[in-house]
Amino acid sequence: MGTGPAGPAGTARTGRPLLLDPTGSLDVGGWASRVDTVAVPELDTALLLRPDCYVAWQGTTGDGLHEALGTWFGAA
Repeated sequence: MGTGPAGPAGTARTGRPLLLDPTGSLDVGGWASRVDTVAVPELDTALLLRPDCYVAWQGTTGDGLHEALGTWFGAA
């Protein structure tokens, strides 16, 4: 997991999907080369942000994460 150039805000400027992960343990699987992941322990829920910063998925566990990744960003 990287923190990006300036944490989540700087990472969002890359134009890539972004997973804000409060647990530091969510796995983006086969999308790892296309989705940036940042550990943000201050959050209560994980957020998958599209490149336009709209929320594509949120959750407290990984349930539904891979489905959302497939829907928004294609096959793994």
